[in-house]
Amino acid sequence: MRNPFHNFTHYIIGVSDKDITRTGKHPGAVFAPGGGWNWAVTRHRWLPLPFVSFDGKRGRFYLGWRESGNFGGKVNLTKRSTATVPAKPASRH
Repeated sequence: MRNPFHNFTHYIIGVSDKDITRTGKHPGAVFAPGGGWNWAVTRHRWLPLPFVSFDGKRGRFYLGWRESGNFGGKVNLTKRSTATVPAKPASRH
């Protein structure tokens, strides 16, 4: 009862407590090590559970069944700065 969303994403729609196999581009990671696209398929018996993620200059996201079997989704957008920040002069104390 402490966290019903945790139980929902791990055990109701997730397969954290089941025997699973995972295949894909980088099946043991949420994001590809060098950035870009990552995809995987988690399988419990005959059921394929998809996963996709992207890590780029403007942000990162993922959606699907992660490497531990729980379902999740997240979007992080980064703001690209067009202004340059001047360097601070070195202090001489």
